[in-house]
Amino acid sequence: LVVIGAGHVGRCVAQLGSLIGFEVIVIDDRIEFANKERLPFADAIICDDVTSAISQLKIDEDTAIVIVAYSHEIDAKALSVALRTNASYIGMMGSKRKVKHIFESLLSSNSVDEKKLSRVRAPIGLEIGAVTPMEIAISIIAEVIASYRVGNPMKASLNLVAHDHK
Repeated sequence: LVVIGAGHVGRCVAQLGSLIGFEVIVIDDRIEFANKERLPFADAIICDDVTSAISQLKIDEDTAIVIVAYSHEIDAKALSVALRTNASYIGMMGSKRKVKHIFESLLSSNSVDEKKLSRVRAPIGLEIGAVTPMEIAISIIAEVIASYRVGNPMKASLNLVAHDHK
């Protein structure tokens, strides 16, 4: 489980992931967030630029990437790099408006194509009415588990394809 973003939600996702047995790697470029004192349950913490950090990892079909960073710019960079991996699950937190904006930006820059974007679960997490960081993390981890166990989580993720970009 690769968690990009060590803020409130990222910390909770990492904690839950560890509790259920995932190897947890947290990436954040802010040392005040990406440290062992704040994330004692993480197996590895990388305090670096997201592009550089992801390139250091061996990401395969057993990897889930959860993008819960603190800025649209980092989300877009993380998503662009994540889509070049073989991760079986890629999810990104954000409002439908934010997700649509990032998807359109990546498409217009030719960073990715629509087929690759169709792999992304966004907005991330099962719809359970989550409000707090821990509730949001529960919905995210539940979606990750569902993607591994049943192949397709029990909600329709926002799937921004060509007709949504016009």
